[in-house]
Amino acid sequence: MHAANLMNKRPLSVTIISYVYMAAGAVGILYHASELKAKHLLQSDVMWVLLLGFTAIVSGVFMLRGSNWAR
Repeated sequence: MHAANLMNKRPLSVTIISYVYMAAGAVGILYHASELKAKHLLQSDVMWVLLLGFTAIVSGVFMLRGSNWAR
């Protein structure tokens, strides 16, 4: 039974990449959030950058949860 437990363990590389995705997404959001202006919210490329950061965070979380689509 112990061997089956080891086979279900997440690889270290997946864990590291997941945390890197989440950290990069969070840093990107924090860095670019100051560039948002309420007047030009929809005309700004910053919205795409923020969406990409959010996507990186979501992907990292679901990679940690073991979702195949996130990998």
